[in-house]
Amino acid sequence: RGGDPALGALAVDASSCQECHPEIYAQWASSQHHHAYLNPDVRETSADLENQNCIPCHAPRPIFELGLEAMPRSRSVHREQGVSCLS
Repeated sequence: RGGDPALGALAVDASSCQECHPEIYAQWASSQHHHAYLNPDVRETSADLENQNCIPCHAPRPIFELGLEAMPRSRSVHREQGVSCLS
C-alpha cells in the first residue's frame, strides 16, 4: 500500500500491518523504534526536532523506496510512527 510519491515519502501507515501481523505489530508498538520520533529525550536533545538532521533516522522513508545502500531520508507523513518495519 502506498501513496503519492510527490509527498516526499510513500504514505504507508504501519497500522495497516496489524491485521495480518498482530504479534509483530504489538512488539513494534511497544518498542523504542515506534517511539523514535516522539521520544521526549529525542525531542529535548534535538530542540524539538528543529535539528532537521535528526529526522531521517527517527522518521525514515520506507527502505523499498530508497534501496538498501541509500542513506536514510526523512518522510513527511506518519512521522509519529517512528521507525516501522517498512523503514
